[in-house]
Amino acid sequence: MLAADQLGAERIIALSCHEPRQKLAAQYGAIHIVTERGDEGVARIKELTDGLAAHSVIEAVGTQESMMQSIRSTRPGGHVGVSPTACSSPVRSCPSPTCTCTTVRHRCAVSCLS
Repeated sequence: MLAADQLGAERIIALSCHEPRQKLAAQYGAIHIVTERGDEGVARIKELTDGLAAHSVIEAVGTQESMMQSIRSTRPGGHVGVSPTACSSPVRSCPSPTCTCTTVRHRCAVSCLS
């Protein structure tokens, strides 16, 4: 979040259900905090981005549910960055045929094409 802010991200949206993490997110540049998960979380992100979804998403949890929410919250042509600790089987088992995973030096990047 801090890097996104310093690199000039237009808007930072954080997803968290945990109040201490929400406070940290706000301190590090988050403009919006989304507490919803799953379909509701994706809908809220699309609402905040005028239906476009996010250009870039960082997935740091590592569950199948959080990975799918990240992918579904990303606009066509967008990117999902995956924390090295979260890059495991959820990416490789992604049911979306429009997403590809590239692993370089134990870091995973998912590109969603449509």
